[in-house]
Amino acid sequence: MPSKLKKRGNSYLLTVVRDGKEYTKTVRTTKKSEAEKEWTIFASEVLRDRVVAKSEGHMTLDQFYAYWLKNYAELHLEPSTIETRRRLYARIGESLGQLKLCNIRKRHVLEFVKNLSSPTASFDGKPLSTIYIKNHITLLTTLLNHAIDWDFIATNPALRVKIPGTTTPKEMPSEADFAKLLSLVDEHHDVRFRLWVALAFTLGLRKEEIFGLKWGDISSKILSVNRAAVYIHRTGVVTKPPKSKRSQRTLPLSLAASTLLYEWKKTYAKKFAIPTDDSFVFPNPIGGILHPSMFNYFLNMLCDRNNLPRITPHSLRHMYGTYLLAGGVNIATISSLMGHANSAFTLSRYVHELKSLEEQTASIMDNTLLKLTHK
Repeated sequence: MPSKLKKRGNSYLLTVVRDGKEYTKTVRTTKKSEAEKEWTIFASEVLRDRVVAKSEGHMTLDQFYAYWLKNYAELHLEPSTIETRRRLYARIGESLGQLKLCNIRKRHVLEFVKNLSSPTASFDGKPLSTIYIKNHITLLTTLLNHAIDWDFIATNPALRVKIPGTTTPKEMPSEADFAKLLSLVDEHHDVRFRLWVALAFTLGLRKEEIFGLKWGDISSKILSVNRAAVYIHRTGVVTKPPKSKRSQRTLPLSLAASTLLYEWKKTYAKKFAIPTDDSFVFPNPIGGILHPSMFNYFLNMLCDRNNLPRITPHSLRHMYGTYLLAGGVNIATISSLMGHANSAFTLSRYVHELKSLEEQTASIMDNTLLKLTHK
């Protein structure tokens, strides 16, 4: 049986044998007492199936991803977060999944980034956004960092990989296009669609928050955000707590939203049943949770039929914040109303609008000064 501690220069090789399998880990220390403490911790991790045997160390990235899901993600992450990671990993796995962990090199990661940056990587022929590409590399880096922690590999080839220059920021709809959309929505026969738009644009709700609403969350003048509706792969649409603690908030109802809610409640009673506090405001045909992507589907259909650029539920929410900012509402208040994690996040999202307002302010002052000096 191999020795449980073996000194190697400035480190110790720890060895644990369980059920005939050998598990190893290297720790940097010259003190045997510290190595013994590390061995005790390592042995407990082996007993909890948190590490793999030496003979299994050459698994592929796909195999490691499955191992990571079982031993980390399912224990520590929200189902909706796991679903997001799953979608990101689909591209990673397609490019790198069959490579053994020990054989992945920085050149493989750089080639993957290059492929993501190509127009052929998207369905519409446009480059993927820099943020979206970065999300893939962040996940890959996270996976490989866990592989290091669990003693699969010694280094992380995804660290310090630079993403190519920032792609053009996503353009928001012009005021003319936005006004046309609102006019089309206002004329739509289905009050639900009009209400979805009103809740996103006049209250800044996320689509997941809209579809997670229950009648008990709404009073005559107040709407409370208490949950979000999310789609989980192989599970369906479920509710979960809002995105962050600050996302759980109470908002004053706009007149437009209040009027449409009253109209929809009457229609709801005829179409489904008398609503109770625990009834979803926007149920599916059998009373369950309606899929949040229905909002995207409605907007896409409306825009395509009327030759408008695609406007998303998030665009409506962003326009809400933009108009509040233009109206003089401070960043801290906007952050609270929109349920952002903090004001710094809000500031980062509206920095372009702030620069525009600064330029507008400077222009106004220049014109004022010009008038004063030429009297």
